[in-house]
Amino acid sequence: MASLHGIRVVLTRPEDASTEILDVLRDAGADATNIPLIAIGPPSDGGEALRTALVDPLVYEWILVTSANGARALRDAVADDQRLPKLAAVGSATGAALGRAVSFTPSRATARCLADEFDAGTGRVLVVGAEEPSVDLAALLQPKGWIVDVVAGYATTAELLDQQDRRQVMSADVVVFASGSAARSFAQQRLSGPNATFVALGESTKSVMDELGLRVSAVASSPAGHDVVVAVGEAMGRTSP
Repeated sequence: MASLHGIRVVLTRPEDASTEILDVLRDAGADATNIPLIAIGPPSDGGEALRTALVDPLVYEWILVTSANGARALRDAVADDQRLPKLAAVGSATGAALGRAVSFTPSRATARCLADEFDAGTGRVLVVGAEEPSVDLAALLQPKGWIVDVVAGYATTAELLDQQDRRQVMSADVVVFASGSAARSFAQQRLSGPNATFVALGESTKSVMDELGLRVSAVASSPAGHDVVVAVGEAMGRTSP
Protein backbone atom coordinates (compact mmCIF):
# COMPACT_ATOMS: atom_id res chain seq x y z
CA MET A 1 0.00 0.00 0.00
CA ALA A 2 1.27 3.48 -0.88
CA SER A 3 2.89 5.57 1.86
CA LEU A 4 0.96 8.78 2.42
CA HIS A 5 3.30 10.18 5.06
CA GLY A 6 3.01 13.95 5.33
CA ILE A 7 -0.03 14.27 3.05
CA ARG A 8 -2.94 16.24 4.47
CA VAL A 9 -6.18 14.57 3.40
CA VAL A 10 -9.70 15.84 4.01
CA LEU A 11 -12.58 13.41 3.63
CA THR A 12 -15.99 15.05 3.14
CA ARG A 13 -18.42 12.29 4.10
CA PRO A 14 -21.06 12.32 6.85
CA GLU A 15 -19.46 11.30 10.15
CA ASP A 16 -21.08 7.87 10.39
CA ALA A 17 -19.65 6.85 7.01
CA SER A 18 -16.07 8.00 7.50
CA THR A 19 -14.46 5.92 10.26
CA GLU A 20 -13.06 2.98 8.27
CA ILE A 21 -11.57 5.18 5.54
CA LEU A 22 -9.99 7.55 8.06
CA ASP A 23 -8.38 4.65 9.95
CA VAL A 24 -6.81 3.21 6.79
CA LEU A 25 -5.61 6.62 5.57
CA ARG A 26 -3.94 7.25 8.93
CA ASP A 27 -2.39 3.78 8.94
CA ALA A 28 -0.84 4.70 5.58
CA GLY A 29 0.70 7.80 7.18
CA ALA A 30 -1.72 10.50 6.05
CA ASP A 31 -2.73 13.40 8.24
CA ALA A 32 -6.40 12.64 7.63
CA THR A 33 -9.52 14.28 8.96
CA ASN A 34 -13.20 14.26 8.10
CA ILE A 35 -15.10 17.49 7.51
CA PRO A 36 -18.63 16.66 6.31
CA LEU A 37 -19.95 18.80 3.47
CA ILE A 38 -23.38 17.15 3.47
CA ALA A 39 -25.84 15.67 5.92
CA ILE A 40 -28.20 12.78 5.18
CA GLY A 41 -31.70 12.82 6.61
CA PRO A 42 -35.24 11.65 5.92
CA PRO A 43 -37.06 12.99 2.86
CA SER A 44 -39.54 15.83 3.27
CA ASP A 45 -42.47 13.39 3.47
CA GLY A 46 -40.79 11.47 6.29
CA GLY A 47 -40.60 8.35 4.12
CA GLU A 48 -44.36 8.08 3.61
CA ALA A 49 -44.12 7.53 -0.15
CA LEU A 50 -41.64 4.71 0.33
CA ARG A 51 -43.74 3.01 2.98
CA THR A 52 -46.84 3.29 0.79
CA ALA A 53 -45.04 1.81 -2.21
CA LEU A 54 -43.96 -1.16 -0.09
CA VAL A 55 -47.42 -2.07 1.25
CA ASP A 56 -47.44 -4.72 -1.47
CA PRO A 57 -43.88 -4.85 -2.84
CA LEU A 58 -44.68 -7.72 -5.17
CA VAL A 59 -46.58 -5.41 -7.51
CA TYR A 60 -43.08 -4.59 -8.74
CA GLU A 61 -40.87 -6.75 -10.93
CA TRP A 62 -37.79 -4.92 -9.65
CA ILE A 63 -36.69 -2.46 -7.00
CA LEU A 64 -33.69 -0.32 -8.00
CA VAL A 65 -31.52 1.53 -5.50
CA THR A 66 -29.06 4.19 -6.61
CA SER A 67 -26.92 4.69 -3.50
CA ALA A 68 -26.04 3.14 -0.16
CA ASN A 69 -28.27 5.73 1.53
CA GLY A 70 -31.21 4.62 -0.59
CA ALA A 71 -30.36 1.00 0.16
CA ARG A 72 -30.40 1.64 3.89
CA ALA A 73 -33.74 3.48 3.60
CA LEU A 74 -35.22 0.51 1.73
CA ARG A 75 -33.76 -1.98 4.20
CA ASP A 76 -35.24 -0.07 7.15
CA ALA A 77 -38.62 0.30 5.43
CA VAL A 78 -39.03 -3.39 4.65
CA ALA A 79 -37.61 -4.55 8.01
CA ASP A 80 -38.17 -8.31 8.20
CA ASP A 81 -40.63 -8.49 5.29
CA GLN A 82 -39.34 -11.16 2.90
CA ARG A 83 -41.83 -10.30 0.14
CA LEU A 84 -39.48 -8.50 -2.16
CA PRO A 85 -39.06 -8.67 -5.94
CA LYS A 86 -35.69 -8.77 -7.65
CA LEU A 87 -33.25 -6.11 -6.50
CA ALA A 88 -30.85 -4.03 -8.58
CA ALA A 89 -28.12 -1.87 -7.08
CA VAL A 90 -25.95 0.77 -8.70
CA GLY A 91 -22.78 -0.85 -7.33
CA SER A 92 -21.36 -3.40 -4.92
CA ALA A 93 -21.26 -1.03 -1.93
CA THR A 94 -24.92 -0.18 -2.48
CA GLY A 95 -25.75 -3.87 -2.77
CA ALA A 96 -23.92 -4.61 0.48
CA ALA A 97 -25.94 -1.90 2.25
CA LEU A 98 -29.15 -3.68 1.25
CA GLY A 99 -28.19 -6.78 3.21
CA ARG A 100 -30.04 -8.95 0.67
CA ALA A 101 -29.22 -10.77 -2.52
CA VAL A 102 -28.92 -8.47 -5.53
CA SER A 103 -29.86 -9.75 -8.97
CA PHE A 104 -28.27 -7.00 -11.06
CA THR A 105 -25.47 -4.44 -10.85
CA PRO A 106 -24.15 -2.53 -13.87
CA SER A 107 -20.59 -2.65 -15.17
CA ARG A 108 -19.94 0.85 -13.81
CA ALA A 109 -21.38 2.22 -10.59
CA THR A 110 -23.46 5.07 -12.02
CA ALA A 111 -27.20 5.55 -12.24
CA ARG A 112 -26.97 6.21 -15.97
CA CYS A 113 -25.07 2.97 -16.55
CA LEU A 114 -27.64 1.13 -14.45
CA ALA A 115 -30.39 2.44 -16.73
CA ASP A 116 -28.42 1.82 -19.93
CA GLU A 117 -27.67 -1.82 -19.08
CA PHE A 118 -31.04 -2.66 -17.53
CA ASP A 119 -33.04 -5.02 -19.71
CA ALA A 120 -36.26 -4.01 -21.41
CA GLY A 121 -39.51 -5.20 -19.85
CA THR A 122 -43.21 -4.56 -19.44
CA GLY A 123 -43.71 -4.69 -15.67
CA ARG A 124 -43.50 -2.11 -12.91
CA VAL A 125 -40.23 -0.91 -11.35
CA LEU A 126 -39.69 0.99 -8.11
CA VAL A 127 -36.69 3.33 -7.91
CA VAL A 128 -35.52 4.34 -4.43
CA GLY A 129 -33.12 7.26 -4.41
CA ALA A 130 -32.47 10.79 -3.26
CA GLU A 131 -35.19 13.40 -2.97
CA GLU A 132 -33.47 15.39 -5.73
CA PRO A 133 -31.84 12.72 -7.92
CA SER A 134 -29.07 13.73 -10.30
CA VAL A 135 -30.33 11.33 -13.00
CA ASP A 136 -33.96 10.89 -14.06
CA LEU A 137 -34.16 7.09 -14.12
CA ALA A 138 -37.85 7.11 -15.00
CA ALA A 139 -37.12 8.96 -18.24
CA LEU A 140 -34.38 6.47 -19.09
CA LEU A 141 -36.32 3.30 -18.21
CA GLN A 142 -39.76 4.12 -19.61
CA PRO A 143 -38.61 3.88 -23.26
CA LYS A 144 -37.58 0.31 -22.45
CA GLY A 145 -41.19 -0.56 -21.64
CA TRP A 146 -41.13 -0.29 -17.85
CA ILE A 147 -43.72 1.45 -15.71
CA VAL A 148 -41.57 3.38 -13.23
CA ASP A 149 -42.42 4.67 -9.76
CA VAL A 150 -39.77 6.88 -8.15
CA VAL A 151 -39.76 7.53 -4.40
CA ALA A 152 -37.36 9.40 -2.14
CA GLY A 153 -35.59 7.31 0.45
CA TYR A 154 -33.55 10.18 1.89
CA ALA A 155 -32.65 13.82 1.46
CA THR A 156 -29.24 15.45 1.27
CA THR A 157 -28.52 18.91 2.65
CA ALA A 158 -25.33 20.96 2.48
CA GLU A 159 -23.30 21.45 5.66
CA LEU A 160 -22.11 25.05 5.86
CA LEU A 161 -18.59 25.17 7.27
CA ASP A 162 -17.29 27.55 9.91
CA GLN A 163 -14.07 29.48 9.35
CA GLN A 164 -11.85 26.89 11.03
CA ASP A 165 -13.19 24.05 8.88
CA ARG A 166 -12.99 26.21 5.76
CA ARG A 167 -9.30 26.87 6.39
CA GLN A 168 -8.63 23.19 6.96
CA VAL A 169 -10.35 22.16 3.72
CA MET A 170 -8.65 24.88 1.71
CA SER A 171 -5.18 24.00 3.04
CA ALA A 172 -5.51 20.26 2.36
CA ASP A 173 -3.26 18.49 -0.12
CA VAL A 174 -6.06 16.14 -1.15
CA VAL A 175 -9.83 16.48 -0.81
CA VAL A 176 -11.80 13.24 -1.19
CA PHE A 177 -15.42 13.30 -2.37
CA ALA A 178 -17.77 10.34 -1.98
CA SER A 179 -20.81 11.89 -3.68
CA GLY A 180 -21.88 14.48 -6.18
CA SER A 181 -23.79 16.23 -3.39
CA ALA A 182 -20.58 16.80 -1.44
CA ALA A 183 -18.89 18.14 -4.57
CA ARG A 184 -21.77 20.56 -5.15
CA SER A 185 -21.58 21.77 -1.54
CA PHE A 186 -17.83 22.29 -1.97
CA ALA A 187 -18.32 24.32 -5.15
CA GLN A 188 -21.18 26.39 -3.74
CA GLN A 189 -19.09 27.34 -0.70
CA ARG A 190 -16.09 28.21 -2.91
CA LEU A 191 -13.73 26.06 -0.88
CA SER A 192 -11.09 25.31 -3.49
CA GLY A 193 -7.59 25.96 -2.17
CA PRO A 194 -4.63 26.88 -4.39
CA ASN A 195 -2.91 23.50 -4.18
CA ALA A 196 -5.77 21.06 -3.65
CA THR A 197 -5.86 17.75 -5.49
CA PHE A 198 -9.23 16.06 -5.85
CA VAL A 199 -10.10 12.37 -5.55
CA ALA A 200 -13.53 10.94 -6.38
CA LEU A 201 -15.07 7.80 -4.94
CA GLY A 202 -16.66 6.22 -7.98
CA GLU A 203 -17.43 7.29 -11.52
CA SER A 204 -20.78 8.90 -10.68
CA THR A 205 -19.06 11.30 -8.27
CA LYS A 206 -16.40 12.05 -10.88
CA SER A 207 -19.10 12.88 -13.44
CA VAL A 208 -20.59 15.54 -11.18
CA MET A 209 -17.14 16.92 -10.36
CA ASP A 210 -16.35 17.17 -14.07
CA GLU A 211 -19.55 19.17 -14.58
CA LEU A 212 -18.53 21.51 -11.74
CA GLY A 213 -15.05 22.06 -13.14
CA LEU A 214 -13.32 20.23 -10.28
CA ARG A 215 -10.46 18.40 -11.96
CA VAL A 216 -10.25 14.84 -10.65
CA SER A 217 -6.74 13.43 -10.31
CA ALA A 218 -7.77 9.89 -9.35
CA VAL A 219 -10.89 7.79 -8.91
CA ALA A 220 -11.19 5.18 -6.14
CA SER A 221 -12.64 1.95 -7.49
CA SER A 222 -14.70 1.47 -4.32
CA PRO A 223 -15.30 3.27 -1.00
CA ALA A 224 -13.17 0.69 0.82
CA GLY A 225 -10.31 2.28 2.74
CA HIS A 226 -7.59 0.44 0.80
CA ASP A 227 -8.95 1.66 -2.54
CA VAL A 228 -9.12 5.24 -1.24
CA VAL A 229 -5.46 5.02 -0.15
CA VAL A 230 -4.50 3.74 -3.60
CA ALA A 231 -6.36 6.63 -5.27
CA VAL A 232 -4.83 9.26 -2.98
CA GLY A 233 -1.38 7.79 -3.62
CA GLU A 234 -2.00 7.88 -7.36
CA ALA A 235 -3.19 11.49 -7.19
CA MET A 236 -0.06 12.52 -5.30
CA GLY A 237 2.35 10.48 -7.41
CA ARG A 238 2.96 7.88 -4.73
CA THR A 239 2.78 4.22 -5.61
CA SER A 240 3.00 1.04 -3.58
CA PRO A 241 6.55 -0.26 -3.08
